[in-house]
Amino acid sequence: MEIRQSLINVAYKLFLKYGVKSVSMDDIAGKMGVSKKTIYCVISNKDDLIDTVVEKHILDEREKIESIIQSSENAIDEMVQITKYGSEFMQNMAPTLIMDLQKYHQKTWGKIRYDHLEYLERIISSNVSRGQHEGLYRKNLNVAAVSQFYVVLLLQLILSDDIKSNQYDKAVNFQEIVNYHINSIVTDDGRNYFNTLNF
Repeated sequence: MEIRQSLINVAYKLFLKYGVKSVSMDDIAGKMGVSKKTIYCVISNKDDLIDTVVEKHILDEREKIESIIQSSENAIDEMVQITKYGSEFMQNMAPTLIMDLQKYHQKTWGKIRYDHLEYLERIISSNVSRGQHEGLYRKNLNVAAVSQFYVVLLLQLILSDDIKSNQYDKAVNFQEIVNYHINSIVTDDGRNYFNTLNF
């Protein structure tokens, strides 16, 4: 179990930095200081490892988001903190990672494209409802439409080829999407609060 956890952690860091296609099982074994035979005792193949790493990332990300929701002062604070977390991840992510998953690991990509984005849509929907209750977001919003629109913009950013070579640009654009999202749904009180934040 200890070797398996170490394998997942090492593979995650390498995949995040270099993408999944360019990282071999030899690279991972070398980084761990073990033989490939040892690795194959705890994982069946590279595809299985990639799927396991992505599943762990999704679970970790959801835990982080839930923690942010619990500790945030209000709906706007929640969105800002989630955005900062997401922007940091984007800056550290290899430009080829998403393309690698789309092209070579479609089943694993589907877990992100459908399951995880559906989860994020629910998070946004809950955030909008929270903001309305707190008087920070307008009451006349179509919550479902707002949530879907946000996820469409996020997906377009993730899949964009125009800025794929610069993850910093994607992180900046992600912040701009959230800036646009918040400013389009806030009340006057919400805008006043948002303007006091360092975002």
